[in-house]
Amino acid sequence: MAEANNVFSGIAGLLVAALQLGATVTRQIDAMADVPRLFSVLSIDIKELSSVLGTLKNYLDFGDTAEGVLHPATLVGLDRALRSSVDELCLLENKLEEYVGSQLTAKMSLWKRARLSLRSGEFAEMRERFAEQRRALGVCVAVANFVNTTSGTMAVLEMNREIVVLKSNVSDTLLKLDAAHRKQDGRGPSEHTAIKRTATSVMSVLGRKSTKLSRSISTACDFKADD
Repeated sequence: MAEANNVFSGIAGLLVAALQLGATVTRQIDAMADVPRLFSVLSIDIKELSSVLGTLKNYLDFGDTAEGVLHPATLVGLDRALRSSVDELCLLENKLEEYVGSQLTAKMSLWKRARLSLRSGEFAEMRERFAEQRRALGVCVAVANFVNTTSGTMAVLEMNREIVVLKSNVSDTLLKLDAAHRKQDGRGPSEHTAIKRTATSVMSVLGRKSTKLSRSISTACDFKADD
């Protein structure tokens, strides 16, 4: 019992820390004037990540849905993704202050904008890592949904087999959505249309395999397709 409480507290603490850091960093970026476009996109990435984090926290806050979040099939991956998110957000916060200075809300000088532009590759790599974390957490959301809707109605061994399939399908689907997102990046409203079209196509195939799996995958993909 004590071990279970420690696991719960550890995951809950990481979720709160990641959400708080995400809110702080996005406020800093959004408050800066004349930043290179990469940073406004980075702010969107973090908000998408925070959306997934918020869903997991809401599930964890209620006893009826906490079971799915803490399922052994995803617990290690969840812990790893949360720690990575916290570390990355701390690093980004430090980098912003390093390159821009403590007055993040002030209008940026040409020199500060140039410094940020010169480090664009470094921040682009951060975007990739945030995308990886979001996909990993999206898998956790899908598994949580599946566990919470099938627990008690399906044999443990059967559920575990279904979860293996679910994790693979969700991961593949989110990769395709991210690929569509990158392809359309910077092209305006058509970006969202392309992403939704890709999601619909992928989901139609997966949906024929399992209604419950499809529903769980769809929820995980909503963070990207409907933002």
